[in-house]
Amino acid sequence: LKPPLELWDWNNPSLEPWGWALLARLAASTSMASKTVTLSAVAVSTSVNEDQQRQRYTPDPYIFFKSHRATVGRREDRQMNSFTPSFTGPYRLSLGGPQDAEQIEAEVWDFDTSSADDLMERGLIDLGAEPLEGSKSFALSRGGQITLTWRIEGRPEPSPPAGEPSSQQLGPAKLLIKRVQASQLPQLDGRSGVVDPYVLLMGKSREVQERWDHQQNQASPEWVETREVAFDPEGYSVEAWDYDFGRGNGDDIFGRGDVIFEPTGGADAIVNISFPLGGLLQVTYSLDVGGSSGEEVPTGEPVDEPGPPPQGPTVVVRKEIRKMPAEEQQRFVAALEKVMENQGGPQTSEYFRIAG
Repeated sequence: LKPPLELWDWNNPSLEPWGWALLARLAASTSMASKTVTLSAVAVSTSVNEDQQRQRYTPDPYIFFKSHRATVGRREDRQMNSFTPSFTGPYRLSLGGPQDAEQIEAEVWDFDTSSADDLMERGLIDLGAEPLEGSKSFALSRGGQITLTWRIEGRPEPSPPAGEPSSQQLGPAKLLIKRVQASQLPQLDGRSGVVDPYVLLMGKSREVQERWDHQQNQASPEWVETREVAFDPEGYSVEAWDYDFGRGNGDDIFGRGDVIFEPTGGADAIVNISFPLGGLLQVTYSLDVGGSSGEEVPTGEPVDEPGPPPQGPTVVVRKEIRKMPAEEQQRFVAALEKVMENQGGPQTSEYFRIAG
């Protein structure tokens, strides 16, 4: 099958639900401080024929790159009659938030006019242990090889040692994550039976992403450490992943779920998240919202004059566009049209890169 096609209707002001879902996807991908990778000087060497069953004819290859969050590449970039195609790029790909895995799957496809395109080879490009910039060759699934140059932007500095205070808290509400525990996680690596889980927590309306790092061969891992996390009143998305450890398949997701941490007055509480593939995640936390923003000031009491703006990271708040005032909707559409401008020719807009 050919890679999927998404259709957008920009002339209709009342988009169908699928249109709003795609708008939400675009807004979500731009609201958090993003980590991106730019790939260029891509060279492929393969021995896979166009007619794979009879092993004959020279293929017309093109390439796609996929992260956990986005896809880039163009079928129109095919190279005719070549076992050694090259693609100048650049390909700019979102890797997600600062704590998302720096893994890319490369797929080499054969262009066909009279039948469906065929997948020739695929391979995992794991840049997690690589420098911010470099060039390297990676193996493909059927004996081929891909060589490319990369540049990563947005990689976070190393995390402080456990026990040191976090600098991410925003506002007076105090959310402490004290313990994360998973149980009965399924085996996603086939017969190897190895489970190497890690956990990601991402704010829905604020720039916050936390990662509890992988534990080797632990189907029921436990992370016992207290972290002060920026409080998001809209809630969080929680994902559990199985780390690949260089086995060549890329990280696999156990599942994801949404959670809203209710105020506990400083006492401990537990939320449970179950996954469709099996397994349970428990998060122990405490949340004290005393004096949080939005509290009404009793009439007659003096109100402090506003001071200088607080120092620290910028707070990004997501909104449901259909509930926004008309003026804000128009600003959103104007901004969207701006990122859709092609500055360097067809399909060079920032929108095209994000839409993947």
